Amino acid sequence: MSEVVVVAEIGVVPEKREEALAALRTLCEETHAKDDGCLLYALQLDPADESRVFMVEKWSSIEALKKHGATDHIKALGASGTLSGAPTVNVLQPANFGDDELGTI
Repeated sequence: MSEVVVVAEIGVVPEKREEALAALRTLCEETHAKDDGCLLYALQLDPADESRVFMVEKWSSIEALKKHGATDHIKALGASGTLSGAPTVNVLQPANFGDDELGTI
């Protein structure tokens, strides 16, 4: 099975931004330490809009991504009360244009 790239847009309650970032830090640490098949899991901040962040992810397979979605650390983020709604999760397919190394995440 081929690798899977995900970009998730996560809305943050503005008054709870610092608390949300702490919960997202824990999520990243737990994902890096515990989730088999995680190849990349990187939180990106939107400098133009502090009420949203993006998680750029790469997984070894769709199965690994599905297992991640069912983990306690994902559930804890959802239950943290710091998100403004459900994240928008975009599972992407590579176009494979250009240089093999530069054109691939």
